[in-house]
Amino acid sequence: MCFKKHIYYNCILLLLIISLLNNYFVNINYFYLLISSILTCLLPDIDHKKSFLGSKLIWLSCIINHCFKHRHFTHSLLCIMLLSFFIVNLDLIFNYKLNINIIKGMIIGYINHILLDISTFNGVIFFWPLNLRIKLSFVIIYNVFVFFLYFLIICKSIMHLYA
Repeated sequence: MCFKKHIYYNCILLLLIISLLNNYFVNINYFYLLISSILTCLLPDIDHKKSFLGSKLIWLSCIINHCFKHRHFTHSLLCIMLLSFFIVNLDLIFNYKLNINIIKGMIIGYINHILLDISTFNGVIFFWPLNLRIKLSFVIIYNVFVFFLYFLIICKSIMHLYA
């Protein structure tokens, strides 16, 4: 999936998450949440030298691709857990504390990317190092589902304005 689609779908899924969990998100800075999720939703494809980030950091992309294949480690549950642990504990490692909205956005963006890649025909090796490919073969059904959810968010927003 190209980087424009990842950004587009990430924004849709982020709106859905905010809409559904609005009562649980306290003191949200939507700008930080959006920007950090957009930046992080491109990160899993750093293992491919023709991806948006991989083409900017070719040396890093080649190293990661040599150690792990595309859509293996960087698209795995293990990588999500390690990245989340690193982001949450950044203040302990580098004595720098990130805004909680940036942390939430980064984790949401990364997970959104992987969910979108699972919906492609190639799928991902989600339980790396096990060579078990997880995929949804019905990409069209998924896209219709996402657009339906997007439509519901718009309807809810409109109804909220007139309530």
